[in-house]
Amino acid sequence: MTKHAIQGNDKFFFDLNIFDEKEEPTEPPPPMFSESEIELARQKAYADGRQAAMRESQESRDQYIAKSLEKLSQDTSVLFAAESAREKTYEYEAVRLCLAVFQKAFPLYQEKFGHEDLKRTLESILARQEGQKQITVHVTPDTVDGINQHLAKLKSSGLDLNFTVQSDEALAPGASRLSWADGGAVRNPDALANDIEAALKDLLAGPLAKVHDS
Repeated sequence: MTKHAIQGNDKFFFDLNIFDEKEEPTEPPPPMFSESEIELARQKAYADGRQAAMRESQESRDQYIAKSLEKLSQDTSVLFAAESAREKTYEYEAVRLCLAVFQKAFPLYQEKFGHEDLKRTLESILARQEGQKQITVHVTPDTVDGINQHLAKLKSSGLDLNFTVQSDEALAPGASRLSWADGGAVRNPDALANDIEAALKDLLAGPLAKVHDS
Protein backbone atom coordinates (compact mmCIF):
# COMPACT_ATOMS: atom_id res chain seq x y z
CA MET A 1 0.00 0.00 0.00
CA THR A 2 1.38 3.34 -0.97
CA LYS A 3 1.82 6.32 1.26
CA HIS A 4 -0.86 8.17 -0.66
CA ALA A 5 -3.28 5.39 -0.10
CA ILE A 6 -2.68 5.44 3.58
CA GLN A 7 -3.22 9.19 3.80
CA GLY A 8 -6.41 8.86 1.90
CA ASN A 9 -7.81 6.64 4.57
CA ASP A 10 -6.58 8.66 7.56
CA LYS A 11 -10.11 9.38 8.67
CA PHE A 12 -10.58 5.76 9.68
CA PHE A 13 -7.71 5.73 12.13
CA PHE A 14 -8.78 5.93 15.77
CA ASP A 15 -5.83 7.98 16.78
CA LEU A 16 -7.07 10.70 14.54
CA ASN A 17 -10.76 10.48 15.60
CA ILE A 18 -11.51 10.66 19.37
CA PHE A 19 -14.97 9.25 20.13
CA ASP A 20 -15.04 9.56 24.01
CA GLU A 21 -15.12 13.34 24.21
CA LYS A 22 -18.59 14.78 24.91
CA GLU A 23 -19.91 18.25 24.74
CA GLU A 24 -20.46 19.76 28.22
CA PRO A 25 -24.19 20.67 28.83
CA THR A 26 -24.90 24.27 29.48
CA GLU A 27 -26.42 25.14 32.93
CA PRO A 28 -29.79 26.89 32.99
CA PRO A 29 -29.69 30.48 34.04
CA PRO A 30 -30.39 31.20 37.71
CA PRO A 31 -34.00 32.17 38.53
CA MET A 32 -34.69 35.81 38.54
CA PHE A 33 -37.07 37.46 41.06
CA SER A 34 -38.41 40.92 41.02
CA GLU A 35 -38.25 43.18 44.06
CA SER A 36 -42.00 42.89 44.57
CA GLU A 37 -41.80 39.08 44.62
CA ILE A 38 -38.95 39.21 47.10
CA GLU A 39 -40.94 41.63 49.29
CA LEU A 40 -44.02 39.39 49.16
CA ALA A 41 -41.91 36.38 50.11
CA ARG A 42 -40.36 38.32 52.98
CA GLN A 43 -43.78 39.42 54.25
CA LYS A 44 -45.17 35.88 54.02
CA ALA A 45 -42.18 34.48 55.89
CA TYR A 46 -42.63 37.15 58.59
CA ALA A 47 -46.38 36.45 58.87
CA ASP A 48 -45.83 32.69 59.03
CA GLY A 49 -43.17 33.11 61.68
CA ARG A 50 -45.35 35.47 63.69
CA GLN A 51 -48.32 33.08 63.57
CA ALA A 52 -46.11 30.18 64.59
CA ALA A 53 -44.74 32.21 67.49
CA MET A 54 -48.28 33.21 68.54
CA ARG A 55 -49.45 29.60 68.41
CA GLU A 56 -46.48 28.51 70.48
CA SER A 57 -47.11 31.31 72.95
CA GLN A 58 -50.82 30.43 73.17
CA GLU A 59 -50.02 26.77 73.72
CA SER A 60 -47.53 27.68 76.43
CA ARG A 61 -50.07 29.97 78.08
CA ASP A 62 -52.79 27.30 77.88
CA GLN A 63 -50.43 24.77 79.45
CA TYR A 64 -49.54 27.23 82.18
CA ILE A 65 -53.21 27.96 82.89
CA ALA A 66 -54.07 24.25 82.90
CA LYS A 67 -51.23 23.47 85.32
CA SER A 68 -52.20 26.43 87.51
CA LEU A 69 -55.83 25.30 87.64
CA GLU A 70 -54.78 21.75 88.45
CA LYS A 71 -52.54 22.95 91.28
CA LEU A 72 -55.29 25.26 92.54
CA SER A 73 -57.72 22.34 92.55
CA GLN A 74 -55.26 20.18 94.49
CA ASP A 75 -54.52 22.97 96.97
CA THR A 76 -58.24 23.64 97.41
CA SER A 77 -58.93 19.95 98.06
CA VAL A 78 -56.20 19.88 100.69
CA LEU A 79 -57.56 23.07 102.24
CA PHE A 80 -61.12 21.74 102.38
CA ALA A 81 -59.92 18.46 103.90
CA ALA A 82 -57.92 20.33 106.54
CA GLU A 83 -60.87 22.61 107.30
CA SER A 84 -63.22 19.64 107.61
CA ALA A 85 -60.79 17.93 109.99
CA ARG A 86 -60.48 21.13 111.99
CA GLU A 87 -64.26 21.43 112.29
CA LYS A 88 -64.55 17.81 113.42
CA THR A 89 -61.80 18.34 115.99
CA TYR A 90 -63.58 21.47 117.21
CA GLU A 91 -66.85 19.55 117.49
CA TYR A 92 -65.11 16.81 119.45
CA GLU A 93 -63.57 19.27 121.87
CA ALA A 94 -66.89 21.12 122.23
CA VAL A 95 -68.81 17.92 123.01
CA ARG A 96 -66.14 16.79 125.46
CA LEU A 97 -66.34 20.15 127.21
CA CYS A 98 -70.14 19.93 127.37
CA LEU A 99 -69.91 16.49 128.93
CA ALA A 100 -67.40 17.64 131.54
CA VAL A 101 -69.48 20.72 132.41
CA PHE A 102 -72.70 18.70 132.59
CA GLN A 103 -71.16 16.06 134.86
CA LYS A 104 -69.96 18.77 137.23
CA ALA A 105 -72.93 21.11 137.06
CA PHE A 106 -75.90 18.75 137.17
CA PRO A 107 -75.39 17.47 140.76
CA LEU A 108 -74.86 21.05 141.98
CA TYR A 109 -77.94 22.25 140.10
CA GLN A 110 -80.07 19.47 141.55
CA GLU A 111 -78.83 20.19 145.04
CA LYS A 112 -79.64 23.90 144.79
CA PHE A 113 -82.65 24.07 142.46
CA GLY A 114 -84.00 20.51 142.30
CA HIS A 115 -86.79 21.03 144.81
CA GLU A 116 -88.02 24.21 143.12
CA ASP A 117 -87.98 22.45 139.76
CA LEU A 118 -90.00 19.63 141.24
CA LYS A 119 -92.66 22.05 142.51
CA ARG A 120 -92.88 23.83 139.15
CA THR A 121 -93.18 20.52 137.32
CA LEU A 122 -95.99 19.30 139.61
CA GLU A 123 -97.78 22.62 139.28
CA SER A 124 -97.62 22.44 135.47
CA ILE A 125 -98.92 18.85 135.35
CA LEU A 126 -101.72 19.36 137.87
CA ALA A 127 -102.90 22.55 136.17
CA ARG A 128 -103.68 20.44 133.08
CA GLN A 129 -105.53 17.86 135.21
CA GLU A 130 -108.08 20.11 136.89
CA GLY A 131 -111.32 18.34 137.68
CA GLN A 132 -109.80 14.91 138.27
CA LYS A 133 -111.56 13.13 141.11
CA GLN A 134 -108.31 12.05 142.70
CA ILE A 135 -104.63 12.55 141.93
CA THR A 136 -101.96 10.68 143.88
CA VAL A 137 -98.54 12.30 144.08
CA HIS A 138 -95.55 10.12 145.05
CA VAL A 139 -92.37 11.87 146.19
CA THR A 140 -89.27 11.06 148.26
CA PRO A 141 -89.85 10.96 152.05
CA ASP A 142 -87.89 14.16 152.71
CA THR A 143 -90.10 16.23 150.39
CA VAL A 144 -93.58 15.00 151.37
CA ASP A 145 -94.40 17.88 153.71
CA GLY A 146 -93.07 20.62 151.44
CA ILE A 147 -94.91 19.30 148.37
CA ASN A 148 -98.12 18.84 150.32
CA GLN A 149 -98.03 22.45 151.48
CA HIS A 150 -97.22 23.73 148.00
CA LEU A 151 -100.13 21.86 146.38
CA ALA A 152 -102.47 23.04 149.13
CA LYS A 153 -101.59 26.63 148.25
CA LEU A 154 -102.35 25.93 144.61
CA LYS A 155 -105.74 24.55 145.51
CA SER A 156 -106.54 27.52 147.74
CA SER A 157 -105.61 29.87 144.89
CA GLY A 158 -108.42 28.49 142.78
CA LEU A 159 -107.20 25.30 141.09
CA ASP A 160 -109.72 22.47 141.21
CA LEU A 161 -107.43 19.81 142.71
CA ASN A 162 -108.19 16.66 144.66
CA PHE A 163 -104.88 15.12 145.61
CA THR A 164 -102.93 13.13 148.16
CA VAL A 165 -99.16 13.18 148.63
CA GLN A 166 -97.48 9.88 149.50
CA SER A 167 -93.92 8.89 150.37
CA ASP A 168 -91.96 6.55 148.09
CA GLU A 169 -88.46 5.57 149.16
CA ALA A 170 -87.76 3.97 145.77
CA LEU A 171 -87.75 7.35 144.05
CA ALA A 172 -84.45 9.16 143.36
CA PRO A 173 -83.92 12.65 144.80
CA GLY A 174 -85.99 15.18 142.90
CA ALA A 175 -88.15 12.49 141.26
CA SER A 176 -91.92 12.15 141.48
CA ARG A 177 -94.69 9.94 140.16
CA LEU A 178 -98.29 11.01 139.61
CA SER A 179 -101.30 8.82 138.89
CA TRP A 180 -105.00 9.47 138.26
CA ALA A 181 -107.96 7.53 136.95
CA ASP A 182 -106.97 7.38 133.28
CA GLY A 183 -103.29 8.28 133.26
CA GLY A 184 -100.22 9.47 135.05
CA ALA A 185 -96.82 11.15 134.76
CA VAL A 186 -93.26 10.56 135.93
CA ARG A 187 -90.45 13.00 136.64
CA ASN A 188 -87.00 11.44 136.95
CA PRO A 189 -84.16 13.96 136.59
CA ASP A 190 -81.48 11.32 137.21
CA ALA A 191 -82.73 9.19 134.32
CA LEU A 192 -82.83 12.26 132.08
CA ALA A 193 -79.28 13.17 133.12
CA ASN A 194 -78.11 9.63 132.36
CA ASP A 195 -79.68 9.81 128.90
CA ILE A 196 -77.97 13.13 128.17
CA GLU A 197 -74.62 11.85 129.40
CA ALA A 198 -74.94 8.66 127.35
CA ALA A 199 -75.77 10.66 124.20
CA LEU A 200 -72.71 12.87 124.66
CA LYS A 201 -70.48 9.84 125.24
CA ASP A 202 -71.85 8.18 122.11
CA LEU A 203 -70.86 11.25 120.11
CA LEU A 204 -67.36 11.15 121.53
CA ALA A 205 -67.01 7.43 120.81
CA GLY A 206 -68.30 7.70 117.22
CA PRO A 207 -66.93 9.44 114.08
CA LEU A 208 -65.77 12.44 116.10
CA ALA A 209 -63.34 10.22 118.03
CA LYS A 210 -61.84 8.86 114.78
CA VAL A 211 -61.21 12.35 113.42
CA HIS A 212 -59.75 13.49 116.74
CA ASP A 213 -57.45 10.48 117.02
CA SER A 214 -56.22 10.87 113.44
